[in-house]
Amino acid sequence: MSSKSYIIPGYKGIMSLDLQNIDIIHRKQAIDQHYNDIKKYTMDQSEMSPQLRYENTIERIQKLHKRDFNALEKRVLYAKQNQMKLDVIRTNSIIQHQMKLNAEDAIIKLNESRVK
Repeated sequence: MSSKSYIIPGYKGIMSLDLQNIDIIHRKQAIDQHYNDIKKYTMDQSEMSPQLRYENTIERIQKLHKRDFNALEKRVLYAKQNQMKLDVIRTNSIIQHQMKLNAEDAIIKLNESRVK
C-alpha cells in the first residue's frame, strides 16, 4: 500500500483521514465513519443560514489571507527591484568617481615627473 492510499480526503471543515496508525481491522469502520461525518457535515451546512456556512466564513477568510499574501509578495518584489536599480546606480557612481580619482592621480604623477 503506497503512502498516498493511506489518506482519505476530507471536505471543507472535515480534515483528511490518515489510516497509517489505524489498525487494519478498524480501517473500514474508520472510513465509513469518515464518509458519514462528511455527509452529516454537508447536511448541517445546508441547514445553516448562508452567512454562517463554512464557505462564507472560513473560506472567505482564507481567500482574504491569500490575496493579502499575494499583495505582500508583489510589494516585496517591487521593493527588491527598486533596491537593485538603486544599487546599480550607486555602483556606477562609485566606479565613475574612482575612475575620475585615478585619472586625476595619473595627471598629478605625470606633472610631477615633468617637473623633476
